Amino acid sequence: MAVKSERIRQSQQNPSYWKYEIDIEEKDGTLRKGVPAYGVDMTDALNGVLLRERWDSLHNSLDKTPQWVYALAWFVFFGGGFAILSQFGLDLEFIIIAFGTITMLGAAYFLINKYVKKHRIEENE
Repeated sequence: MAVKSERIRQSQQNPSYWKYEIDIEEKDGTLRKGVPAYGVDMTDALNGVLLRERWDSLHNSLDKTPQWVYALAWFVFFGGGFAILSQFGLDLEFIIIAFGTITMLGAAYFLINKYVKKHRIEENE
């Protein structure tokens, strides 16, 4: 919940936008001071902060999901898709090559994602 907000100055990149600093009270009662927000007016700036908070919440929950859940969803989705395609008379060789290619792309994504998470520089540093 926004406790206090203050209009600081006009944006240097876009003069129709203003910079606001907002104090936000969290659910546990802690107070975050000076959260920057930009908008045409106060409502626009608060909507931007709310959108960023929602995105951060979604991102954090997805980061907590184990990788095997994504792998299982991957195989169920594509396995079901290829089972449906096989009903239309496609060759088994085509289905195996397509499934193998998609599996290799998924494995590459997981490996790259793991590397990026391991070597990510924190934003606060």
